[in-house]
Amino acid sequence: MDLTGRQCSILAILLRGGGETMLGSIGSELGVSARTVHRELARIAAPLRERYGLSLSGRSGRGLSLAGSPEGIEACRADMARGVSSDMDPEDRRRALALMLLDAPDALKTFALCYELKAPIAAVKRDLELLRPWFGLYSLSLISRKGLGVLLEGAEEGRRQAECSMIMEHYGEAGLLDLLRRERASAFARASLLRKEGWNAAEPSGLDGPSAIVERLFPIKPFQEAERSLSALAKSGLPSLALRDYLGLIIHLGVAIARCARGFRLSDSPPAGESPTLSAEFDAALIARNIVANLSAAGFLPNDPIETRALARFLRGAKPEKTTGGMADAGIGPFAEMLA
Repeated sequence: MDLTGRQCSILAILLRGGGETMLGSIGSELGVSARTVHRELARIAAPLRERYGLSLSGRSGRGLSLAGSPEGIEACRADMARGVSSDMDPEDRRRALALMLLDAPDALKTFALCYELKAPIAAVKRDLELLRPWFGLYSLSLISRKGLGVLLEGAEEGRRQAECSMIMEHYGEAGLLDLLRRERASAFARASLLRKEGWNAAEPSGLDGPSAIVERLFPIKPFQEAERSLSALAKSGLPSLALRDYLGLIIHLGVAIARCARGFRLSDSPPAGESPTLSAEFDAALIARNIVANLSAAGFLPNDPIETRALARFLRGAKPEKTTGGMADAGIGPFAEMLA
């Protein structure tokens, strides 16, 4: 099975027990909370059922045990003895693997990926096959050849779109907002903003565990620089965008800043079928020029017309902030002001 070290430890305790074990006892042995144990058990329940025909059986006040045939339990125990666990959750490992491939200009050796991810080769190869169709959504091709390694082929714009999609999906709107406000808002102000946007202020921000992995491969600083630059333009050169589009703009610019800093540049080949028509709501080309010029003056982006055109393409799909009546609300002001 494809399990993290903690999941392997929890399963080993259940296999060792031979009876019912309280979640609190498992947590005490591993140095984690019972809630954490419960969350990890939820993740391994399906693999146990599908591969070994085992289920997690629990009764209130009595504890938890593995239920199934003796053959299934022995097969699970044997696989545990042979297996090598990863330090990451499988989903987190695939996310990290995708970011490594997106960031690599040349082929990467499979053994180097295994070493970096601390995962067995079988798990990495399985992850690569699962990622292949996902890369295809952005016109990127994953090439694996013996002796060459693993190479991701495709245009820079597709790579940036893939990274933007991954970051938005990983953090979510509330998590990204929390990251941007980490050093700029009190807990009270953050909770008030989440309530205003209709989110539960008690929701986890996503700053631990998986987020730490993504932050290591793609630090939050470029997104903070992008947000600061947009805040400076908010009064005069930036329309009041809808929440998701404003955060999407920050991600677009943050990815561009980070990749330009690492030497990656866009080629002037816009997607097929792109319409030159400007947005009916605002002049996307003018706004894009202002944003790129501002970031260029700060030393974060080259003042490149190709970068400007790419940004304009993004802005043409963005929508202004609306009230329930469907009209732009001048009283709300730019979303950047909420982050200030």
